Amino acid sequence: GKRWPLQPHSNMLSSLFTSPKLAALASFQDLYVGLEPFEHPRQLGGGVLRKTAPAVFGLLAALELHPTNEKAGVFAPVGGFRQVAESMYRLCLDNDVQFNFGTSVTAITD
Repeated sequence: GKRWPLQPHSNMLSSLFTSPKLAALASFQDLYVGLEPFEHPRQLGGGVLRKTAPAVFGLLAALELHPTNEKAGVFAPVGGFRQVAESMYRLCLDNDVQFNFGTSVTAITD
């Protein structure tokens, strides 16, 4: 139905797989973001608003593994995501951007 993206991922997996091992294989992406694939029946929305992954996370596997995706896979910056911020900081310094740490912003001017 139209609400499938927001139901617990386990609901979608149980409708597709009878094997618990295949369901586990199809839900490991939930763990990437620290969520559980399993429904919590006593929580609102099966727990999707708290710690249960929504079914839409099932699309991650399709994006990562689909055979027509020439760049399939999981990508991360070399040095971790902190390296992105550090590289941006260095780039800003190289372009004369001024940083003022430990102060409050009261106005932004040209």
